[in-house]
Amino acid sequence: MSDPNSLLLQQTCDAILARRQAYADRAMLYVLVDPALGDPLKDAPSHSCARQLRVDFGDGGRFEKAPYVLPLGEFGRDPNAQMSVEIAIAEALRRPTPHAGQVARSICGWLISTLPVKDLSRQVERNTRMNTGGNRKVFRFWDPRVMDFLDELLESKQKIVLLADMHEWLWLDRRATVKSWRAGDLMQSVQDVPASLGLSIEQSSALSHGRYANLVLDALQASDWSAPLPSQGSLVQAVRHGMTRWGIASDQDCVMYALYRVYYGQQFDEAPRVSECMTRARSNGQSPVAALEQVDASVWNTLPAR
Repeated sequence: MSDPNSLLLQQTCDAILARRQAYADRAMLYVLVDPALGDPLKDAPSHSCARQLRVDFGDGGRFEKAPYVLPLGEFGRDPNAQMSVEIAIAEALRRPTPHAGQVARSICGWLISTLPVKDLSRQVERNTRMNTGGNRKVFRFWDPRVMDFLDELLESKQKIVLLADMHEWLWLDRRATVKSWRAGDLMQSVQDVPASLGLSIEQSSALSHGRYANLVLDALQASDWSAPLPSQGSLVQAVRHGMTRWGIASDQDCVMYALYRVYYGQQFDEAPRVSECMTRARSNGQSPVAALEQVDASVWNTLPAR
């Protein structure tokens, strides 16, 4: 019987290689690495060829621990190619890795482009800064967890802006499935490409709540959740509903409320005894989410738990 981990690794390598081979011979494969919590490729012989993104995180350490782009050779010839996939799978599935435990997504994705590494890094860097409400902030779109949400949230023309002059951007979702944006496919539905990325008010608001969605997904993965993972968009909607309906505000309450919605359905808080408990706690100035611990198990057993 074949090792499922080895099989997944081979299938993922094959999928990425097939995408690189779909383009001209001069199209290069690169890996985008975020070393903020650990750099798994820091000892790679070709690390000197990497180009760091000039990202100012506003913490006084300009460019420190900024992401970088590293050229990769062919699978089977360049050990960094397979290593990047192996680490990305472990990180996507939240398995421990030697360099950063379970929390990092250091291998952010693979880029296919004919640009040399210096020019490509500048293309990626161009979209890392965004003006929101008059403030200039770092837009961490390169994180695959953010890419998962952007894949739901953005229109084709906005994705093309982030792709810049790349042929394709590939990354792994939380089930270690290869996802990608392909310039050729996206351009078929776009007439005019904007000069810069602009987010609508709704998109900006959704992204601001995206961190709650990722915390919920982290918790589900840690609990060996076997059902399909909910979309980040649905989790953001859950958090917004909790804020509006129950006035929840703390990070813990936002995450726990969304988890209750995942486990017991979108209308769980409309069940009479659940609603009464939450209403009473709120009227007493207490957390309506924390009060759910007082609800008897017999009540939860009547709800459609997943």
